[in-house]
Parts: sequence; C-alpha cells; structure tokens
Amino acid sequence: MTTSLLLAWFGTLLGLIRTIPQLLVTRREQNLSGLSVIGCLGVLVSMLWWCIYAFLVGDIFLAVSSIGATIPPLLIWGVLSRKRLATTTHQAYLVVGIAVGVVSGFIGFNVVGLLASTSTVLYAVPQFWRVAKTRNVQGISAATWVLTGINTSVWAAYGVREDLLPTVLPALLLLPTAFLILVLKVSDHRHAGMNSPHAVNAHL
Repeated sequence: MTTSLLLAWFGTLLGLIRTIPQLLVTRREQNLSGLSVIGCLGVLVSMLWWCIYAFLVGDIFLAVSSIGATIPPLLIWGVLSRKRLATTTHQAYLVVGIAVGVVSGFIGFNVVGLLASTSTVLYAVPQFWRVAKTRNVQGISAATWVLTGINTSVWAAYGVREDLLPTVLPALLLLPTAFLILVLKVSDHRHAGMNSPHAVNAHL
C-alpha cells in the first residue's frame, strides 16, 4: 500500500469522525457562548463545496470523507436552529453558499476547488476571532479541534504527494485556530479545577 493511499484512508476516517464530538457537545451543553454560529455555518458550506470538488475531480477518498464530514455539521446546524441560535439571516447565508458552490461547479473544478480550499476562512477565522477576542471556549469541543488539526495535516500531506493544492491550503488557517482553542481549553480546564471544591480543599 502506497503512502498516498495510507494518507487517503486515514484522512477519510478522520473526516468522518472529526466533528462528531462537537455535535455531542452542541446537543448536551446549554452554554454555547464560545461557539461561533457563523463558524458552524462556514463548516457546513465548506463541506458542501468539498463534496462538489471531490466529485468533479473523481477522488473517491475525498468524496467519501467530504460526504461523511458533512453529516455532523448538518446535524449541528439543526441543533443551533432548534435552539434559535441560527437566525433567518444565517439560513439565507446557507442558501447563498450552496448556490455559489453549485454555480462554481458548473464553471469548472478549478473554480470550486479554489472556493473549497479558501472556504476554511468561513469557519476558521470567525471561530479564531471569537475565541481570541473573548477568551471564551464554552461549547467548543477540544476533541473536534484536535482531530481537525490532525485531519488537516494528513490531507495537506496527501495534497503535496498528489499535487492537489486545494487540500494543502486549509492547514494555513486551521492549525493556528486549533492551537489557540486547545491552549485556551487547557487554561480554562485548569482554572475550573483550581476553583473546584477539591482544589480549594487541597490548598487549605
């Protein structure tokens, strides 16, 4: 089995599971103040664009990964809509995003590939900005961002080997975002631990 094939299988597996932890957190937690709704919308639109690109270039691994990776964000969007965090304006943005992807697909795979690769901006930047500005990571799944960082790195390596630039570019934004979120998550966990009754008793 070649290195590219191993990377493709691993990336496909990670793509299928990486947003599941965030889905569980979104359904379970009442406080989602640290989660960017625009970022969640961006993930969904981005995955839809990747689906279109994967089918156009005929990459079965990327297609399976993209389709599987679209399901949890779609369910997350349903939860956000049910909790009235996703507004009518957000829903309109989703429709526009889908339309842009479809039209770009008719223009050519290079166009939708460029859209897909740069679509990281749609969710990495809003989430990065929200976390950097507020230092609030409530409602954000650390596990999803660990898996996202690994998944992005795997597909970047695959893209380098297979000369698929669109799978390389997302790493430039996703890795710094994942790092910031994980650092703040660890800090938040330590702070919560210090303020817990057990921690207080331990220091008395």
